[in-house]
Amino acid sequence: MSIAAPAKDRSFPLFVAGIALTQMLGWGTTFYLPSILDRPIGRDLGVGREVIYGGISVMLLVAAAIAPRCGKWIDSDGARNPMMIGKILLALGLVGIGLSTGPLTYLAAWVFIGLGMPMSLSIGALASVTQSFPERGRHGLRALMLFGGLSNGVIWPVTGWLEAEIGWRAVCFVYAGVQALLCLPLAHALIRKPDRAAALEKNIAPVVQGLLEASQRSKGFWLLVVAAGISGLVSWGLPLYFVAMFRQAGMDLSMAIFLASFTAYFTFVARLTDFVLAGHVSGMRMVAGASLFPPVVFGMMLWAFGDTDSSAAQIIMIAAAMALYGVATGLIATSRATLPFELFGPGGYAATLGKLSRWLNLMFAASPLLFAVLYDGLGKVMTLWIAMIAAIVAAIAYWQLDRLVTNGRSD
Repeated sequence: MSIAAPAKDRSFPLFVAGIALTQMLGWGTTFYLPSILDRPIGRDLGVGREVIYGGISVMLLVAAAIAPRCGKWIDSDGARNPMMIGKILLALGLVGIGLSTGPLTYLAAWVFIGLGMPMSLSIGALASVTQSFPERGRHGLRALMLFGGLSNGVIWPVTGWLEAEIGWRAVCFVYAGVQALLCLPLAHALIRKPDRAAALEKNIAPVVQGLLEASQRSKGFWLLVVAAGISGLVSWGLPLYFVAMFRQAGMDLSMAIFLASFTAYFTFVARLTDFVLAGHVSGMRMVAGASLFPPVVFGMMLWAFGDTDSSAAQIIMIAAAMALYGVATGLIATSRATLPFELFGPGGYAATLGKLSRWLNLMFAASPLLFAVLYDGLGKVMTLWIAMIAAIVAAIAYWQLDRLVTNGRSD
C-alpha cells in the first residue's frame, strides 16, 4: 500500500472536511443532476426518461470498466493525480451535457463523467483518507461519508432554483466551473504525493487487521457483492423517481422536492450516529440491522399511495418513510466504503475497492434504466413491490455476512 507523506503537519478534520466537500459537490452535480433537470432536458432534446437516466447508466458502465485498474493505480501512485484528473473529466462531462443537442451527444458527455467517477467520486477520495491517515482510516472513512451524505439534500434545492433562474444548460456550465475551479484546487492542496521511496524502504505493517481470515475472504467478498449490489440496485435507481412519484400522487413540485430531499438529512443523522458509535458498535452489525429498514419503508409508501388524495396523513406517512429510508441508505452506503477496510484490512484498499466497484457499478448501471422501465411500464405500486423483494434479498445477504464474521471470531 502506498503511504502518503507524514500527515502530522496537517489537520485531520480539515482534510476530511475538504475532501467531503468535493464529494458532496461531485455527486450532487452529476449523479443527482437528472432528478431535477429531467423535464427541461427531455423537453429541449426531445428524449424520454430512459435516455435522461441512461446517462447515469453510461457513467456507471464506464466506471465499472476502469475501476480495477484505477484502484491499482491509486494504490501504487497515490490519490492526488487521479483525483485532479477526475475533476477535469467531470467538468468536461458537464460542459458536454450543457452543449448536447440530442441523445448521442448527451450520452457521450456521460462517458467523461464515468471516466472521472472512480478517480474522484469514489475510490480516489476514499483512498486519499486511508493513505494520508492510515492509523485513522476507519474514523476518516466514516467522517467522509458523513458529510458527503448531504449531497442531494443541499444540491437538489440549489439545482431547482438555478434551473428556474438561468436554465438547465447554464446550470451545467456553472457546475463544471465548480469542479474545475473549486474541487480541483482543493484536491491539489489537500492531498500530497506519496513518498514511494519511503514506502518501499520501510515495510509498514497494516495498522488495522481485517476481520476475515484468509480462508473466509472469498466467500465474504461475494456476500458483500450480493448484499451491497442488490441494495444499491434499489437505492441508485428508485430515489431518482421519488419526486415523480410524489407529483403523481398530487403534490406540487416544491412539496415533492422537499419530501424527496428529506432522506438526505436523516442520512446525515444516521451517518453521524455511525460515526459516534464507531468504536462501540460493530459496523457489520449496524449495517445488517439497517438492511431491515427498506422493506418496511416500501410498505409504508404503498400504504400512503393507497390514498388517492394528497392528504395530510399521506404526507406524514411519506415523510416518515423518507426519514427511515434516509437512515437505512445512510448506513448502507457508508458500509460500501468502510466494510472493505474492516473486513479485508488496509493493505491494497484501493485495489479491493476497484474490484468491488466493478461488480457494484455493473449492477448500479442497470438501476436507473430498470426503474425507468418499471415505473413507466408497471406504475409506482408494482415498482415498490419489486423494490421490497429486492431489499429482502439484500438483507438476507448482509445477515449471512454478519454470521460469517461472527463465526470467524469465535473459531
